[in-house]
Amino acid sequence: MFDDIFAIKVARIRVSDWEKKKNKILKNAGELIHEKHPKGEFLETNFAEAKRWDDRMNVMEILDDELSEFMIGCGGRVLLNGSWLERSTKGMSHSIHNHGALGYSAACYVCYDSEVHTPTQFIAPFNNPIDGMVTQYEPDDIEEGDLILFPSYLHHYTKPNLSDKERIVLSFNLHCITT
Repeated sequence: MFDDIFAIKVARIRVSDWEKKKNKILKNAGELIHEKHPKGEFLETNFAEAKRWDDRMNVMEILDDELSEFMIGCGGRVLLNGSWLERSTKGMSHSIHNHGALGYSAACYVCYDSEVHTPTQFIAPFNNPIDGMVTQYEPDDIEEGDLILFPSYLHHYTKPNLSDKERIVLSFNLHCITT
C-alpha cells in the first residue's frame, strides 16, 4: 500500500587487511591540532592541513579495495576531495554539520572501542510525518575497521567521548562521477 519513494543510500564496508591499513592511515596522518567549536565543543584534527591537498593521506591507495567495491555499488567512479583524521579524547565531540550538497562522505573507524565509544550519529533530512519529530540514526555494531559512506548532505555529529580511550575516525569526501 505504501511506496518508499525516497531512500538515503548508505554503504557499510568492512576494511580488509585492517591492521596493515590502520598503521598506514595513522602514519600518514601528520599532526593533529586542537580545534574549538561553538558551544564549547571540540576535537583534534588535521582538517586545516588536509584540505589543501586532495589526497594528502593517500586514502585512495590505502582503501583501494573498499572504494572499488563502493564504486561498483554506486555505478560510477569516485575522486577523493580531501581526507583528514579526527581524534576525540574524554569529553570531546563534534557538532552537527554536513559536507555540502554533492557527493559522498566517509567515516572510517580507526581507533574505536565499541564497548565505550559511540559511532557517528545521522539526522534525517526530513521529519517524521506522524509526530513531526526529528529522525536520527545510529549505526548498529560498529567496530574498528568499519567504513561508512553516506551522502555528503546528510547532517551528522558525534556524541561526547565519555571514556579515557581516544576515538580516531578517518574522514574524507568523494566526488562521484557517473559512467
